[in-house]
Formats: sequence, C-alpha cells, structure tokens
Amino acid sequence: MSKAPIVSVLMPVHNGERYLASAVASILDQTFDDFELLIVDDGSTDASADIACAGDDSRVRYIRRAHAGLVATLNAGLALARGRYIARMDADDIALPTRLERQVAFLDEHPDIDIAGSFIAVIDGDDNVVDKWHVPCSPDWLARRVALHPPFAHPSVMMRREVIADRGYPDVPHAEDYALWLSLADRARFANVPEVLLHYRRHEASVSTRHNTTQDSNSDAVRRAFWQTRPTIDAAKYDAAAAVQRLFDAERRLLGHDNATPRLRNQLIEDALAEAQFALAYGRPDIGRARLKEIAYLAGARSWRLIERMQPLLGFSTIWNLASRLPRTAPRSAAVAHRR
Repeated sequence: MSKAPIVSVLMPVHNGERYLASAVASILDQTFDDFELLIVDDGSTDASADIACAGDDSRVRYIRRAHAGLVATLNAGLALARGRYIARMDADDIALPTRLERQVAFLDEHPDIDIAGSFIAVIDGDDNVVDKWHVPCSPDWLARRVALHPPFAHPSVMMRREVIADRGYPDVPHAEDYALWLSLADRARFANVPEVLLHYRRHEASVSTRHNTTQDSNSDAVRRAFWQTRPTIDAAKYDAAAAVQRLFDAERRLLGHDNATPRLRNQLIEDALAEAQFALAYGRPDIGRARLKEIAYLAGARSWRLIERMQPLLGFSTIWNLASRLPRTAPRSAAVAHRR
C-alpha cells in the first residue's frame, strides 16, 4: 500500500448525482495535493457510483455500502481513513481551491488546536451566493459557543485523526455533528480559519432542509444533557469585564488584529443573551446571571431595549439593580472598528 496521505477527505453520498461531480472536482483541484478522497456511497440508486468512478485519479477511493444512514456511513469512512488530518466534505458543497492548504497550514501552525472549521459562503441550487457566515474563531469563544449550537459548519472542518479515531460520530440522526462536538468539548480545542474556504449548499433536497424538525429536536436533547454537566458559576463574584476582555483578546490573537470589530461585540451580546435564555430553560440561573452581567457591561446600563429584553429572564428589579451597578461603557477592544 502507498504511504499514508496527510489528509483524508471524507465525503459520504446518497443519491447525490446532481452535485457530486462539482463537489469531487473541487477537491481534486485543490492547491494541496497530498490527500485521499474517500467517497463512501450509502447505497445510492442513482448515477452517483458512475460519477464517483468516472475519473482515473489515484487519490479517489470509492467505497460502496448497503444503505445504513449517514452516521454509519461517516463512521465507516473514519475507519478507512489513513490521513493525519481528516477533512469533512459533503457531496453537494464546493471546496474553494486553497481550502486544504489553508487548513493544513493552520493546524500545523497551531498544534494546540484539534479541530478547525472556516468561514463559509452559502449557495443555492444554482451556485448563487446567498449568504456568508463569519463566525467567531478562537478556542476561548468557541468553548462557550458550543453550549448554544455547533461551533462550525460541519462540512468545513478538518480534524486531527487522534481526536476522533477512538470515538466516531454518535448515533444521533441529523445532529451527529453537534453531538460529537459536545462530547469533545472537555478534551479538544476548536477554532475557525478566518477565511471563506467552503461554499455550503442549501437546496430543497439537502439534509438540513428535509430533516429540519428532527435536527432541531435531537440538537436540543444533546444540548440539554450537556448543560447539566457545566460547572457552576458564582454570579455574585463573576467578573464580567474580565471575561469579556479575555474573549476579545483571544479573538484578536488568532485573527492578528489590534482591535475587535463591532460585529464581534454584537455577536458576543447575541451569544450571551441566547445563553441566558437557555440557562432559564435548562434550570441554570447561575450561568444566566453571569451572561446578563456581560451583556449589561457590553451594552451599558442605558441600553434600555436590551434591558427590557432581559427582564422576563430574571425579573425587572434584578436587571435594574444589576445594570445600575456596572460600568456604562464597553471595553475599548469591543468598541473600536478596524479595517479587514
């Protein structure tokens, strides 16, 4: 057998003939070429097999299996992967030409990072860009964000083999990625490469569209279980200013910018508010109070619209007393814009 490649690209497919050729071509055209492309066919009944086997590129390994579902297909691919890094790729997405090069370089340069995603552009069924997702990037920020929702777009990630090899994807249909990130939250460090490296397709036949209800339900179930394991916070002693500054400092270090953007400031407010709402739903008022202290610090005590939004969570008198005692200006790092 030939020597192991640096990267194994894991691409499951089930009746994906419409977009498979474009997805495969986007990997074969990468500027980084030390990879294998594992196309694991989950019992397709269309022309997916013919498309996957159409070329003669030795880097492509096509594996056909009886239909068993996405989780089983992903885990079968993991068992066959030989690379030091494992990159996920869906059969209807498009990887930008430098995706593998940039993610390999990022993981090589940051040995403390275990899983790296990236910014993505959302495309429709006709390849038109309809949205862009610029998400937080630093491990510190994502360690908190995972309690809300997945910290990456799943098909954008590249993972160190040793982090996932002994674990695999949990059997949680349509939320297997989120269940995996939560199971790794206490042992792995996450980051996002601050570049658009993937075109993520949304169309009427995509899994996220067809199984949205199941995805939401299963995501909530694994999230709720995770919340019960989170450490208790003494909200009375919680230093919101220091916590906020740590997040902005971590983001600046990874991005290489002198100052955080207003976008990041607003993102932190939105994340903290969402976390406070989940805290109420999941019976964790200690976390809720800590996050509300951060919001009041970031927004200032006179941001009445935010205070009114927080009121139903902990009551008006609590919010009033909390906000009136905290600084009325955001930290400089959260308020000053920079050029991107």
